[in-house]
Amino acid sequence: MNPRVAGIIGGVIGVVATGAAIGAAVRSKRRDVVEDMYADEPFGALDVQTKEDMQVLVRQIWLDTGTTVLMVTHDVEEAVFLGQRVVVLASDPGRVAADISVDLPRDRDLGVKRTPGFLALRATIEDLVRAQHRKGAAAS
Repeated sequence: MNPRVAGIIGGVIGVVATGAAIGAAVRSKRRDVVEDMYADEPFGALDVQTKEDMQVLVRQIWLDTGTTVLMVTHDVEEAVFLGQRVVVLASDPGRVAADISVDLPRDRDLGVKRTPGFLALRATIEDLVRAQHRKGAAAS
């Protein structure tokens, strides 16, 4: 199979698997159906509007069910919007550069992305990510 096609199929499978977990949680509104949700870049292949809709849905599931959600993302805005904490990995493999608490309202909507607190936190995390990237590049 063409590697590009395989990558696209892999991305679609990831979105479908995330959708299945979200669907189970939405239908039941019970924590025991989806106790923990782990996702690696689940919304990376989506258009902006669908991605935001999914982000709002994941937050709502978390509020309704208390499901633990661990998401890996390179999108700082997404991490700040979805998270209670944002963990920035160090340029040294397996090390944590920062573990930052997200001090925003629990019940937030997309409008929070325009607030000074959100923008400041996003800028702080972006600066940390850039610093780790430069550190890694200098070590190479």
